[in-house]
Amino acid sequence: MFENIGFTELLLIFVVALVIFGPQKLPSLGRSLGSALREFRKAARDITEEISRAASLDEPPAPPRASPSRSPTEAPPAAAAAPAAGTPAAAPAGGGEESPPGSERKETEAPRETV
Repeated sequence: MFENIGFTELLLIFVVALVIFGPQKLPSLGRSLGSALREFRKAARDITEEISRAASLDEPPAPPRASPSRSPTEAPPAAAAAPAAGTPAAAPAGGGEESPPGSERKETEAPRETV
């Protein structure tokens, strides 16, 4: 607000205040002006805090996240319903554990001979 006031303008305001109020009353006037300014700033800060507090109460709380549960009407996952082409439909012989992709030998491959 007072960014454009220079030293000469402040000096002129001080001299006018000194002439109007006199040297005896000027210090008490400065103190009362300072305390009034402090109270004004405190009241403004309290009002902004009250407004922000009221605004946070007006916001609806976030709905709780529902835990993922399967309903009986859901269709089974596509991977379990139909096996992909090129994979055996029977369960693996290793006790129910599946082997990683690419670890099975294809029947069309000939066994490698070491020489």
